[in-house]
Amino acid sequence: MMKHRTILGWAGALLALGAGTALAFTEAAGRVTRVIGAAEVLRDGQHLPLAKDDVVRSGDTLRTPVDGRLQWWMEDDALLVIATRSQAQVRSFDPAVSEALFQIERGGLRVIAGAVRPKVLTPRATVTSADADFSTVVCDQRCGPDRGHVYVVVNAGAARVSNPEGSVEAHAGQIVQVASPPTLVAKANVSAAVLQIAAELVIDAGVDPLVPDVPVQPLPPVDLPGSPS
Repeated sequence: MMKHRTILGWAGALLALGAGTALAFTEAAGRVTRVIGAAEVLRDGQHLPLAKDDVVRSGDTLRTPVDGRLQWWMEDDALLVIATRSQAQVRSFDPAVSEALFQIERGGLRVIAGAVRPKVLTPRATVTSADADFSTVVCDQRCGPDRGHVYVVVNAGAARVSNPEGSVEAHAGQIVQVASPPTLVAKANVSAAVLQIAAELVIDAGVDPLVPDVPVQPLPPVDLPGSPS
């Protein structure tokens, strides 16, 4: 349903705004739907502050400070959010060739897959999924002895985590640790710092940014797998 509304929204925008503005729309890969605190984009060598409804483009690097969180929507109806003190990049995005490539360099990134199968690059592994909702944490100094490790928390669906040393598929409720080969781990063996970063990655669907005033079915906050109810 949301995809159908999005298509209608694009058609209406093109008819109403004319060819010049239509070109601007086609250059956009997505739009910011929520900013908590502060966030910025590094684009063409410039650091620019981000606000709700700002355009996200292929090639953008998105950053949050210690008090910031950022959520954005992609043209294929994917939703993404980064935690505080995080940096992620939209490496390439082209639904016409089914390409949605993201990179998380530090902190946390959550992806709810849209129509295009997303691929997330990390310093230690690549995460792919056709239909999953998953969070990826790249540990920095906040993680203490886990610094440099990568964790993937699968909230729904299934995701595959791969590197040259191995590959593992994780399903809803499972966590993958990447210290060398990807390995399934119990939540009890994951540090509190890692779980805290993942817990910040709450999605607020809000409304479809291309069709104002049309409610979208909200996505409830997703607790970490195994959390007490």
